[in-house]
Amino acid sequence: MNFKRIKKKYFIGIGLLFAALCLGGILMRPSETDVYEYWDDLLAKDAKPWFVSEQEYKAKNRAGFCWRDKKFYTPAELKNKAVASFGEKWISEMKAFSSRNPPNEINGGEVLSVRHCRNSEFSCRVWFFPGKRTNQEWLEWFEDLEKIATLDNMYTLNRKYLFSQDTKQVRSKKELEEYIEKSGKNGFSLMQKTNYGQQYILGSDCCSVLSRNEANVKLKNRNTIFDGDLHYFHFYHQASIPENIDLQDYGVGNFYFNAYGIYALIEENWTTGKLVEAENWQNDRIYFMNNCGDVLWHPHYRIELEN
Repeated sequence: MNFKRIKKKYFIGIGLLFAALCLGGILMRPSETDVYEYWDDLLAKDAKPWFVSEQEYKAKNRAGFCWRDKKFYTPAELKNKAVASFGEKWISEMKAFSSRNPPNEINGGEVLSVRHCRNSEFSCRVWFFPGKRTNQEWLEWFEDLEKIATLDNMYTLNRKYLFSQDTKQVRSKKELEEYIEKSGKNGFSLMQKTNYGQQYILGSDCCSVLSRNEANVKLKNRNTIFDGDLHYFHFYHQASIPENIDLQDYGVGNFYFNAYGIYALIEENWTTGKLVEAENWQNDRIYFMNNCGDVLWHPHYRIELEN
């Protein structure tokens, strides 16, 4: 027997095994959470031009300049841009629900049916409704819908009463921006329809863009929660804002997006016996914005509303 050859193969095998174990350890190591993920994403949407000095960059940011569009916006002009940015968040959530591994599975929450999302005609999608239907009018509409809902027809209510030919599914932020622009002064509503009959709706009067002073007044002396615990669905990595910085130097904090909507459920409630229910959101939400109308998803403020 050639012992030298056997010895050589033995040590080569040990070396390959050691390398495989090391590589496996690296690949299996839990990835570190990027706590500034959403902050970095927001800054990237209106990045500093390479030819602009740091001093000029910060000065114009504080004055409210949008580098991407090369202009200053008023709060009124930023409203629809902010709604489109907020709608982008809803769209990404519904795409996640329709994926193979719903992210809310991570924290032990109820895993929504991927099959239902893919097979349903309306669920796990975001919808655009043209027309000036306010949050209150949506509430009244669902109250009327509850009067005609029965166990026999509740699964066809969406097709018969909720969605019309003018209603459009929104698949991207760009598509939403086009719908909003076409709606003009006629108004619109936005709906995130999740699984199991749940609807989150922004009526035509849902939202506004606040100046820094207006936001401070609204947040002052109110039952306010700084939402560092992320979204209800717990989809996202932890998100934070860097400490010891002036947000306005980075073009954030001159404007704030204020959103307030309603929640509706078309499903049999075993407790109340109702088939259709709707209510106002339990909190008023205020989001940081950049000067171009992009909304910082997390963290944000939640103002608990009085009953």
